[in-house]
Amino acid sequence: MQSLSITCAFINLTPASGFVHALKLTAFEAVYLMAEEDEAGHDKSGPEFRQKSKIPIKRGEIVTNNDVLRSIRHVLDLSDATIVDIFKLAEHKIDPADISNLLKEEDETGYLNCTDNLLILFLNGLISKRRGKSESNPLQTKAIFPPLTNNIIFKKLRIAFDLKEDDLIELMSLADYEVNKNELSAIFRKPGHKHYRECNDEFLMGFLIGLTFRQWN
Repeated sequence: MQSLSITCAFINLTPASGFVHALKLTAFEAVYLMAEEDEAGHDKSGPEFRQKSKIPIKRGEIVTNNDVLRSIRHVLDLSDATIVDIFKLAEHKIDPADISNLLKEEDETGYLNCTDNLLILFLNGLISKRRGKSESNPLQTKAIFPPLTNNIIFKKLRIAFDLKEDDLIELMSLADYEVNKNELSAIFRKPGHKHYRECNDEFLMGFLIGLTFRQWN
């Protein structure tokens, strides 16, 4: 479980030591990242066990919108002013004071919840900043969007960071999550497609951890 021990150590390091934590560790994440064995000595933390387990992992149970925003800020070392500019690229004006509150933990005074619409606007602005605006296929900037899913978040981050399938597989492996090209393709399918697969919080968390590890290592 070498990659897990590296990931655990890296998450708890500070920016001063050259790394930053991707996400706060909830109780389930701690279990997910720790190597466990059953009475027979079988590893219970690997992808095979997680895929067979009946633990329901749904959107928002592990990774919140604020976690995603906080994680991307750490990955790219974004200043509050830069985040304001990213929102501007999505034609959204945000109070600079709100940025600080969006980045706080839930138990901190002044914490501000990042709504689905706000996160979509940020991700759209991020795509424009990193990839440039597309005149032929402009991103939505309206105030109301369709319901946000982890699949949409994952897709937009893939575009923003210009990641190919092999890049995604490598990133997931850094979080000890085995995935193949067929599984990735299913996540990017449209809902309703017979091969569509939901991107749950566990999968998104693994991606964010892998992304942060690669950017800061």
